[in-house]
Amino acid sequence: MDFLRKTYVRYRRGGRNPYILLDALHSVAPWAEFFTDEIAERVSAATDCHCIVCTVSREVADLNRHPNRNNRVAVQEYRQTICDLLSQSNVLDEDNRLRFPVLHISLHGMRDRSYMDVELGTVFGESCSDRYLQWMLGHFGRWAEGLENCRRRPIIVDNQELYGEPIIAVHRSGDGSSDYPGYGKRFNTVQIELAHWLRTEHREDLVTLFTTMAEEFRTFAIENIP
Repeated sequence: MDFLRKTYVRYRRGGRNPYILLDALHSVAPWAEFFTDEIAERVSAATDCHCIVCTVSREVADLNRHPNRNNRVAVQEYRQTICDLLSQSNVLDEDNRLRFPVLHISLHGMRDRSYMDVELGTVFGESCSDRYLQWMLGHFGRWAEGLENCRRRPIIVDNQELYGEPIIAVHRSGDGSSDYPGYGKRFNTVQIELAHWLRTEHREDLVTLFTTMAEEFRTFAIENIP
């Protein structure tokens, strides 16, 4: 399925794997987190999962922030897109809560640093169950050990060091208003920050990693239907 376009985002509805949502919210210049959109799109195509890519720069509207006078319309569009994808996939109950576990992987980029290469953020567990965070850390750890590169292996830092932008928790617990009550404890968001050198030198490896995780999570979700 080709991507469909709205004003601020383009999106692809997953078919075979509606339990994974990938997004790339900062892939447009200036201040673009390069290749996050390509990675998300390629994994979505390979696994048939949901994908949302922002089509405007964060200067115009930052979707990874709470609504304000500058980004309110764009954030509402983004949130409505998530709702539409979940609704069309028949994973919501009559109260608009998830009937199955969903993993939302929000891909971001960071500068190369001397002390870390990958960060996973869950707002201290508010946005994602620890079970799934540890599962992802395990995947990253095994991937890092087997990665052949001319630098050190990636250092994985869990949410004791990275808060994650607090906005990522609202998809689970809501923003305190009736307009966006969230989708419940089965919605799990992890904000993943990838160093520039990884996105440029090991893009293929990252696509393979996220594809493997998406396929494994699909099997897990099916086996854990309540």
